[in-house]
Amino acid sequence: MRLHNLVRYFIVRQSGVTLPELLVSLVAGSLMSLAFLQVYLDISQHQLSLRQSRQLMHTDHVLRRVLQAEFDDYIASGSARMVSRWHHKADFDRPTAAISGSDVIRINGSTFYIAHRGRRADQPAGLYRRRDRPASGYYPGEEIVEGVTSLQLELCDTRCDEALDELSSNQLTGLRIHYELRPDQRLPGQQVLTLAAKGLVRDDVQRE
Repeated sequence: MRLHNLVRYFIVRQSGVTLPELLVSLVAGSLMSLAFLQVYLDISQHQLSLRQSRQLMHTDHVLRRVLQAEFDDYIASGSARMVSRWHHKADFDRPTAAISGSDVIRINGSTFYIAHRGRRADQPAGLYRRRDRPASGYYPGEEIVEGVTSLQLELCDTRCDEALDELSSNQLTGLRIHYELRPDQRLPGQQVLTLAAKGLVRDDVQRE
C-alpha cells in the first residue's frame, strides 16, 4: 500500500500538481461556480421584478389607450349612433359573460364590459370588448386586459350624469368612465378617465 501511494504521488508530482494542490483547485473552482450562479440568480430575479412592474403598469395604460382610441374614432367618424350603457330598452344585447353590478358600455360599434376569464368566478376579471359584425350579430368577446374589476359610465351633455343611459353624438360633450383596478395593480382602487368631445374640461382626477 505504501509503495502504491508513493507511485501515485510520483506520477502526480511529475505532472506538476500534487494531490492537495489538485483538491484546492477543485474547491476554488466550485466556489467560483457558486459565485457566478448567485450573480445569475440575482440578475434573473431583478429582471423578473422589472417585468412584473411593467405588467402592473400595463393594465391602467392599456385601458386608457383603448377607450380613448375608440372614443376618438367615434368622434372623428361623425357617427349618428348613440353612445350608451346597456339598459332594458337598449338596441344591443348585454353580453352573457358580463358580471353584474358593472356597466356595459357601447361606443362606435364596440361593447366594453367586465367579465371573468372563461366565465369562471375563480378566474381573473378584466376588460373585454365585443365588436359588431358588419351585417348583424357580434364577434366573440376578446379580453383587452386583466386586472379591471368594475366599470361605470357617466354620459356628459352640459354636465356628466350617471342617470343618463344614452346620448347621440350631437348631444354628447364627453364621457366620464369610472373603473376599479385589482389590489395588486400599481394604481389599485377607483380611477377616473374623462374623454372630452367638446365643451368639456378634461379631468382625469378622481372626484371627492
